[in-house]
Amino acid sequence: MKSFSLFSAATLALAFAPSAFSLPQASPVASSSSSASSSASASASSATGTSANSTVSNVNSTSANVPAAGPYGLDNVRCDPITLTTKINSSNVNFTNVDDNYNNDTYILQEILEYTTDQTNWTANHMSKEKQPFNATYDISGHYCTPIQNAKQNSSLLFAVHGIGFDSKYWDFSYSKNYSFVRHAASHGYSSFIFDRLGCGNSSIPKTGGFSALQAPTEVAIVQNLLGQLRNTTVVGNKKFDKITYIGHSYGSVLGNAVSATTPQLIDNLVLTGFSANSSYNANFAQAGALQKFSEIQGLTNNTQPGIYIGSNNVSAVQLFLDPPNYSQQAALLGFQQSQPLTLGQFFSLSTVSAPAMNYTGPVFVVDGERDFPFCGRQCNAASGNYSNMAAASQQLFPATKNFTSYLQPYTGHAISLSPYSGEAYERVLAQIIATGN
Repeated sequence: MKSFSLFSAATLALAFAPSAFSLPQASPVASSSSSASSSASASASSATGTSANSTVSNVNSTSANVPAAGPYGLDNVRCDPITLTTKINSSNVNFTNVDDNYNNDTYILQEILEYTTDQTNWTANHMSKEKQPFNATYDISGHYCTPIQNAKQNSSLLFAVHGIGFDSKYWDFSYSKNYSFVRHAASHGYSSFIFDRLGCGNSSIPKTGGFSALQAPTEVAIVQNLLGQLRNTTVVGNKKFDKITYIGHSYGSVLGNAVSATTPQLIDNLVLTGFSANSSYNANFAQAGALQKFSEIQGLTNNTQPGIYIGSNNVSAVQLFLDPPNYSQQAALLGFQQSQPLTLGQFFSLSTVSAPAMNYTGPVFVVDGERDFPFCGRQCNAASGNYSNMAAASQQLFPATKNFTSYLQPYTGHAISLSPYSGEAYERVLAQIIATGN
């Protein structure tokens, strides 16, 4: 089997099903289901109590020096919905000899297998070297989350972009307050902007163009448009944002790398989670997804998308996204129920937007679960070339920065927000933001 080129399928956080993995009896994990963005104002309920069917093993503090939250607590947040209209002009991949409006499981499986087993040949047959100009207007649904009190002055806006398989709920995961990034951010006085990527959640869901429209260059252009609106208009929060920290997860991190490589002036600080320069495990990860039409998957909150949208109903969330046995069964189930789809075009075009960010000079912080499967094969702490681990090896993509750091979160897989240790990981992210003056 031929391996992928750099990021050819990186960050493929596919929609997943509850795992058949047999979880041994373990200690309960505290949970209070509360999403900051589910209403205009966060609830004031306590984050104590135990979820009846929730179990987790080995959940011990990995560092006594990391606070549980910022000084203002996890209830110090208010999230208001907002929809931004994005008009984009992108230079897209010109896919050839493909069915742009596929609606057939056999076709989906065939293309996935041919691409993952021989990417070079598939690319030669289906991806023209000439780019295709693409113009479109999309509505992007988001939430502007602000501290209720003690907002930090002259700080950066935290602009968070989720990966494939999720929507903006990833950053405000409602299983527990401690799992919510926006709550941790507001506990330090920071405001966040989270949004549903194209084809996800409440954002525009194109009915056609599974290759031509829904692809990585389209999404890079949307992200650039959103960042431009935040910097140059007052449409969000009635203010212009002079400083922006980009925070990505998985596919969202690859988009962040692309933005830093092409328009570095839009980002002041770059935090990439679920990300590395390693792609040797991507083919196995993608093949294990057994992708099918998203509308055929049972047990989801919403699976009414057209036939060009795909996902998986038999991928083990535990084995691919978490770190067994260090996870909550209820958190994994909630993650599956909220799953979002992808398209073949998004999958196959991802390698075309990734590149070294030669002119980005701001800080970079890479955070991975120590047992991330798609990026590290569950061994992120293994040396990579001249680097001590796979997260650290991402430094080669940012040759101009003088402030590169990385961190591996123990007992954690690819989907950090679904891990019992997400709070610790996000407190480390906030510490980096504070330390770099953002």
